[in-house]
Amino acid sequence: MATSRPFSYTTGSHPTGTHKVGNILIGLPLAGFGGGSRLEGWNGPDEELGYIIPIPVSGDTQPTPVEYRTYLDPHYIGSNMTLDGITQSISQANGSQQSVLGVDSINQGDRVMFSVLVELTAAHPTQTDHVIGIGKQTMNYEGSPLGGWPGNDNDSIGYCSNGLIYQNGNVVSAGVYATWSDGDIIDILINTQTAGMSVRVNGGDWDNDPTHDPVNNPNMMGAEIFHGPFYPALCPEEGGSMTIQNSATYPVPGGYKFFGDVTASVGFIRSSALTDQSFIDLVNSNFNQSFTTILACQDWLNSNNYWSSYGISFTINSSDFYNGYGYGGNSNALGPNGVGGFENTDPQNNLEFGYFGGGLIPTAISNISTSVTAAGINPNSNTGYIWNVSWGAGSSIASGLVKFGYDAGSQQFFIEAIDPADVAWLTPGYQNGTSLVGTFLFPATFKPYISLIDKGGWC
Repeated sequence: MATSRPFSYTTGSHPTGTHKVGNILIGLPLAGFGGGSRLEGWNGPDEELGYIIPIPVSGDTQPTPVEYRTYLDPHYIGSNMTLDGITQSISQANGSQQSVLGVDSINQGDRVMFSVLVELTAAHPTQTDHVIGIGKQTMNYEGSPLGGWPGNDNDSIGYCSNGLIYQNGNVVSAGVYATWSDGDIIDILINTQTAGMSVRVNGGDWDNDPTHDPVNNPNMMGAEIFHGPFYPALCPEEGGSMTIQNSATYPVPGGYKFFGDVTASVGFIRSSALTDQSFIDLVNSNFNQSFTTILACQDWLNSNNYWSSYGISFTINSSDFYNGYGYGGNSNALGPNGVGGFENTDPQNNLEFGYFGGGLIPTAISNISTSVTAAGINPNSNTGYIWNVSWGAGSSIASGLVKFGYDAGSQQFFIEAIDPADVAWLTPGYQNGTSLVGTFLFPATFKPYISLIDKGGWC
């Protein structure tokens, strides 16, 4: 089962449970950014195949396979306009002519196209005062309540359904372009590098002129525009509605992006396996280092502002707790006071039974509680989840999977080694899975499995 997490850019604060390194926001595996966040992002690589590290790539060219929605802004909208539930469609009350701006800005350096579907009522199918264009947040989008259309002032430019482009109430287009009405798709092409805007209807010629070529002749466009940032601006006029589109109906010219398409300047490197040595090799080979320990790798990554999925881990030593004992007949504690480790003697298919350790010292409580909480688990839940583990010297296996449960209040932890051959361990519930027969010794280092799998509590 492939498992990845989302990544995004943000200069602000980050939602609870996520991580932020520089301006890169790291989400929660399978859970997005949490908290009802509308942050848009892209999916990272499958983390069940290896540990990952985000690294810079040039040119804002990294594909980001996630649906993106272009929204309209409820804070920059005429008072007699109505947004739909997901703020992508706008309608206008009778007797008004107002505008709404988009949420996302078009910035200096951008070459983008956005598209709008026009829907007009039968009573006003061909009126010539429907307008689509661009506007700054300082534009007059309210009107009185008439006159709040894109192009009514110096801070907005609008393509009217009569085929003309306006700014400050004056025609600024070089000619009469295609007119448009009910059911049409209007494309607005913006080149901030040449301060130009071109328009088309239903995939026709740009500016209704076959000689206009925004790819090979970007200086010949339909109208001159101001510098960014500015926003899409929609004015459906009375009885009409407009919907800003999530994808292009007609081809986007080469060298331009569809407005809202998510690309990034970050890529990923991934280790060949989920082992300590493979992670060390990943860091050394990609950053020209010669580290021999995980700690050295993590210290270097942290000091150089890199995040890695190796992340959360803690170690249990025999000296971290006072006693241990087996439970359920298939587990025997080893060493003085049972703190050396344990052995499983029977492949029971009941993961409620296993090894208990009790009497944790304060340092161990702090370390385990911090890691368990960071993994998204309540440290007082008595609930076991799947963890990756590396066992101490002399164990039957060097690393594997366990059900690990923890309760900070009672200072107890629970471990049951899992046989990966029985894939039922992937299914939540303590009766799903088989115990692994063998000897398992401390110190043991635990890392949360990439997705939380609730395997039930203990008695």
